[in-house]
Amino acid sequence: MKRPSALSALVLPLALVVPVALAGCVPGLASRDRDESRLPAASDELLGSTPSPTSTPAREQEQFAVQPQVIADEPLGHSVTVTDVVRAFAVPDGVLPSFRGETPEIVLVRLDATAGSQYYTHLSASDFVLRTSPGGVPNSPDTYLVSDAMGAAGHEPLTQVMRGQHGAGWVAFELEHPADDLWLSYDRPAQNDGAIPAVSVEVPLTRA
Repeated sequence: MKRPSALSALVLPLALVVPVALAGCVPGLASRDRDESRLPAASDELLGSTPSPTSTPAREQEQFAVQPQVIADEPLGHSVTVTDVVRAFAVPDGVLPSFRGETPEIVLVRLDATAGSQYYTHLSASDFVLRTSPGGVPNSPDTYLVSDAMGAAGHEPLTQVMRGQHGAGWVAFELEHPADDLWLSYDRPAQNDGAIPAVSVEVPLTRA
């Protein structure tokens, strides 16, 4: 029987030893501890920070005169002059419903109105809507919701003016999406089967 040479006996152990020895030298095979020691620490700068939600600052109540605007319904003889505005009218908590956690803004508009006498009709606060842009979404009067608070603050509500009569007072509007600019619109449909044509007038509420 042929005896294995000494060289063959040495080759086998070297073949097992070489990969172990080279593991620390070959790029990409460094130890796990060494790699982890080189990782940067997590920070807001690297990961980015989630911005905190911000809320729109509440508008403070403010009353001001506007440049006089006259709304005329010539077919019926109605005449209305817009004189003053109250922004962010304060009402007791719980009076108004909230929308997504935010309470709508109440805007008061003062009207000096005279109803025509030619026809048996009257002038009503429901004939008016408030908009935040020309031809924009109409906001109908909500005077009945805040009439007590209006009266307590000295802002007498105006609901209607009877035929041939004069009246002055405030109409309240509820804005879910307040804006700096306001327009008041008077919209009356045609009456008497069209014999009395419809009237639509829109005026800006500009500070005097």
